[in-house]
Amino acid sequence: MEFLCCHDWSELPDGADDLFRTGERQSLFLSRRWFEILAKHALDGDQQVLLACVADAGSCQAVLPLRTGPGDICHSLASSCCTSLYSLLVTGINRPAVLDCMADGLAALPFRAVRLEPVAADDEALNALQRALKARGFESHRFYRFVNWSQ
Repeated sequence: MEFLCCHDWSELPDGADDLFRTGERQSLFLSRRWFEILAKHALDGDQQVLLACVADAGSCQAVLPLRTGPGDICHSLASSCCTSLYSLLVTGINRPAVLDCMADGLAALPFRAVRLEPVAADDEALNALQRALKARGFESHRFYRFVNWSQ
């Protein structure tokens, strides 16, 4: 299992599109198309895409779409005014090992913080990633920003 940092959609390991299709069934805001639109139209000139991935035997097991820029904080690839949900896209196969690999990879990046928003309080994948990062010495702070209403 290995952690990869991709800066272009074409660099994603095989199977990444399956994760995006699964995410899209949960929300438009977890679709590859949404993230591609954000990457093309919502980044400032000094920001770039960082697709943090975990691959096993050449197959993508997790994708965390991020954006980076000047400074030492990495952010979710999301638009504060347009994105109402963000999450880690992860397979159910060997999830604890995948999340450990993702946490190890994120911990090795040159950022002092990773800010992920907007996330649901009951997001199982991100809650597990949060625990894995805490086990590696990261602090975690959650705060209420808004609520999504649906019928």
